[in-house]
Amino acid sequence: MPPPPDRGTQPHDRHIWPVRATYAGIFRKLLAVLTDAVRLALTAPPFSEVQRREEYRVRSAARRAHEAMGAMGIAAAQQAVLATAERGSEQARIELRRLGHDPLSPIDSRATRLIQAELAGRLQAAHLAVLREPQDIYRRIISQATLLAPGDDGTRRLHVAQHALNQFADHGITGFVDRSGRRWDITAYTEMATRTAASRAYTDAHTEWLLANGRTLVYITDVPGECERCRPFEGRVLRLDNGPLGETFPVTRDKAGTPDTVRVSGTLAAARAAGLLHPNCRHRPIEFEPGMWLPAGQADPEGEAARAHLRYLERGVRRWKLREAAALDDVTRKAARRKVRAWQAAIRDHVATSPVSRQPRREQIDRAR
Repeated sequence: MPPPPDRGTQPHDRHIWPVRATYAGIFRKLLAVLTDAVRLALTAPPFSEVQRREEYRVRSAARRAHEAMGAMGIAAAQQAVLATAERGSEQARIELRRLGHDPLSPIDSRATRLIQAELAGRLQAAHLAVLREPQDIYRRIISQATLLAPGDDGTRRLHVAQHALNQFADHGITGFVDRSGRRWDITAYTEMATRTAASRAYTDAHTEWLLANGRTLVYITDVPGECERCRPFEGRVLRLDNGPLGETFPVTRDKAGTPDTVRVSGTLAAARAAGLLHPNCRHRPIEFEPGMWLPAGQADPEGEAARAHLRYLERGVRRWKLREAAALDDVTRKAARRKVRAWQAAIRDHVATSPVSRQPRREQIDRAR
């Protein structure tokens, strides 16, 4: 009897979106204050009280944003880890009951609390950038505008300021730089860090339940549009412990019950070290029982390419929504809105001609649905 088909959703997806929405909303408010401060400061004389007042307003908004990230942001991220760990435990109980086992009582959650604490430390370090970057952006914009020729009618100053605000809207607060030198904006970094922690918490809770109940083998699901890194692991049977490798077990491969065999080809720990179950991975380990129906991994490079293009289009929508929020005048705002609609039209066309589904919440900049 085959298990329900795996649609390739991540077990922590619905728990991650409130985290992204929290950080994106904080950044959106900060961007609004910065944009308004720049607009007012550009109309004032150089070094005036108005410009000093607006700089103080930006600094105060940055401080509030930092406090909100430390309170609401970290709380949302830790809740996502806890909820995903609980889902991993529940998934293990479902698998054990389906196979006729009576799961033992819950295990200690110290491992989950450790993951939460490590995540909080990473986020707190990244948050520091919000205290300086908005004020640095404001000062740079006003300084550049002041250096322009006195006879300028305001057009050049507006252009210089808008370009700087667009750059800030595009790149966000760069709170983290990875080993390759890539700068991550605070929202994207938080989402990535929380996905990593939640994925780890789910897998650890799931496998700990299985091990506590004497189950040492899992298989890896086959999902549509899988990435090249995870494709070799689809349908493979892996060990959760250090037991022997190479054992073979009977399985069935189709609804007709065609017999086949499968070999234990490695450990889950080694597969994770090789890239399986990365932050955006949609595969899951499922408890394996000899004789069960086991899907054979099938490559889907077209699906992977379609998903990658959809993510690209979603980023385009979010980019132009933020540029609309950072617009200093109605002309720029309306132009950005037209861009948003054009990118959304491209998404509709792509969804209509490919196997992917539209996810409107991924096009939002400051709320989850």
